[in-house]
Amino acid sequence: MDEPADYDIKDYSELTKDWNRDPTAYLNRYYSLYYKSVNKESDPLASDVYVRQSPNKICVLGISNPSTDIENIVMNTSLIGEKVKRNTTLCTFENKQGEVIGHVKAEMEGKLLELNDRFKKEGRSLLFNGHHMDTGFIAIILPKTDETKIQLKGYQTAEEYKNSLLASNNNSPILERKSTMCNIS
Repeated sequence: MDEPADYDIKDYSELTKDWNRDPTAYLNRYYSLYYKSVNKESDPLASDVYVRQSPNKICVLGISNPSTDIENIVMNTSLIGEKVKRNTTLCTFENKQGEVIGHVKAEMEGKLLELNDRFKKEGRSLLFNGHHMDTGFIAIILPKTDETKIQLKGYQTAEEYKNSLLASNNNSPILERKSTMCNIS
């Protein structure tokens, strides 16, 4: 049982060096990360989303910039196992007064495999301190097509998303929305 490993751990030190500093760093090795900015003019309650797409094309969907005003997350659990379209609302966000202040739509077509049930126990804390990018995901969706360009049409790379946010913030004199911005490096 005390036989030496058939690999040298030093060979992996470069690969794993950032894992202690950034708990989500390992995700970058296995998942492609994309972002989608939603049109606030046509749907003021819609939230920007991210997708982590695995090599088998299954997508983990989450909210890119959760508002600090979110007090409660209401998941549309009746959709689990059902086909969803881009405009299907997966969950809504409520403030302290119980008013709906936002929602997340599927932003893709496919079958909804899972809604994150950790929100039942842990609530809004999953959306803050960077956890919205890992354990605070909203849904897991099996895409209708394996073709990434078709499935994620309208999505941007992290760099493109960062540049679009910078451009839109430069065009507005005051950023009205309280947010915990995702860390895009």
